[in-house]
Amino acid sequence: MSLQTSWLARCLVVAWMAAPACVMAQQDPRWAEKMFEVDKLDFGVVATGAECKTQLKITNRYVETIQITGVATGCRCAQASTTVKDLASGQTGIIDVSMDTRNFSRKRDSVVTISVYEPSKGALATVRIPVSVYIRTDVVVEPGSVNFGTVDLGQSRELKLSVAYAGRPDWKILQVQNRNPNIEAVAKEIGRGGQRVDYELLVTLKPTASAGVIRETLTLVTDDANNPHVPIPVFAQVESDLTVTPSAINFGTVTAGQVKTQTVVIRAKKPISIEGFNQGKGDKALTVQMPSDARPVHLLPLKFTAPADAGDYQNDIQVIIEGRKEPITLRIQAKIVVPATPAEAPAAEASDAK
Repeated sequence: MSLQTSWLARCLVVAWMAAPACVMAQQDPRWAEKMFEVDKLDFGVVATGAECKTQLKITNRYVETIQITGVATGCRCAQASTTVKDLASGQTGIIDVSMDTRNFSRKRDSVVTISVYEPSKGALATVRIPVSVYIRTDVVVEPGSVNFGTVDLGQSRELKLSVAYAGRPDWKILQVQNRNPNIEAVAKEIGRGGQRVDYELLVTLKPTASAGVIRETLTLVTDDANNPHVPIPVFAQVESDLTVTPSAINFGTVTAGQVKTQTVVIRAKKPISIEGFNQGKGDKALTVQMPSDARPVHLLPLKFTAPADAGDYQNDIQVIIEGRKEPITLRIQAKIVVPATPAEAPAAEASDAK
């Protein structure tokens, strides 16, 4: 091989190795930015001590797995972190972002920097999300959020916050704006003197709250013409005292008359007794062996005998728990098929043979 040929071959190899790293960038220089649902974060105007936390979502819109190789912020007033390292195609990851409103004040601006990498093409990118907040020095909220934590379904919980204002002696909270009917909030003035005004904020989570996560924001509406609103985050995790696995049962395709069994697991925080079992339909397709004692975990073998009628089967059954107002509802589904009847053979013609 001549020197010129060898040099050309080396150049082709180098060009071939470098090309994949540029493919995604050449197709769309903003490929990494498009994985984020927002391009900036602004907490607005908040009180000193207010909890400023949010979740930045990143969704892999591409076929290849994307790696998050680094998360950082531009100043000590902001924090960002994630436990996600690899994002498969279509997967969404969470980056937790917060601002320190206790040790910093007034206008604070930072940047959350996220580094991502696509290994198969060697594509590297850095996304910068600006984050800002204005921290008031005249209003202090303690604690900085209404965090009810974990609450049992049907239970009520109350929390008290203190709101202190330093400035105008006639400053007032006019109302508390609240969009969630399962939350009640009342601001009560408890002190006024000199340039300081103190309020107590009583927040109640009502027993009507449904199971699940509650994320809301209460807004204190004041008579401050320049900054009338003071936002206060609210969080709660409402958990049922019972968990049912599975809550919906699909027996799949079954032949008429066929019997299938699935076990339903009912877990409670304390021993419970099962009083009864009601079917929504009167076909008696479902039977269950009822336990006779109280226990925190019940295993209910549910036997399904497929009815004679072909088609989609659906039924809601209720498991009645002692001392519980609302029964547990289980949805049953199946597809009933009826085997085809073999065609009868034509009658043999009479023979004329003697």
